Parts: sequence; C-alpha cells; structure tokens
Amino acid sequence: IGSPKETEWLKEVAQDDFSIIQPDNILSLVDIVKRSSLLITNTSSMQFIAAGTSTPTLTLMGSASPERWGALGSGSYCLKINENQENFKSK
Repeated sequence: IGSPKETEWLKEVAQDDFSIIQPDNILSLVDIVKRSSLLITNTSSMQFIAAGTSTPTLTLMGSASPERWGALGSGSYCLKINENQENFKSK
C-alpha cells in the first residue's frame, strides 16, 4: 500500500513479486487494512488505522520511540533493533 507519490519506488521494490495498492482516499485505505490478515509497516498512520480495525500489525521502528509510537492493537508488535535489541508487544 502506498501513496501516489511513492509509485516509482513501489514499482522498484515490488518487481512484479506482489501487487501495489494505491487507495484513492482514506476510506478505501481503512477498508483495505481492515480486510488484511496482517499489516507490516513502518511507523505511519497505517499502524493506527490497523489498531482501530483490529488488524494484527508488525511495526518496524526506525528512530521513533516504541513506547510513544509503537503498537496499539491486540496482536500487534513493534520491532526495534538497537544496542539493546528491544521488542515491544501491545498490552
């Protein structure tokens, strides 16, 4: 799933191995996330949509704080690798 601004990058990453979905609006995005069996994402608005739709999520944390921006929903996890190799699970 990606925005129209990411089209070229998504095509490069996908290399015909998976489909690219670019929803026309936020309601379409919510519907796609809700129908998904798993969402793997970076820290973005999609992890919060997934929490609101009870979609299990794996959030790959960059420099963001898992305690502040991490997983919210049941069955959701954050993965942040650093010196301490910390993993966080929602409660």
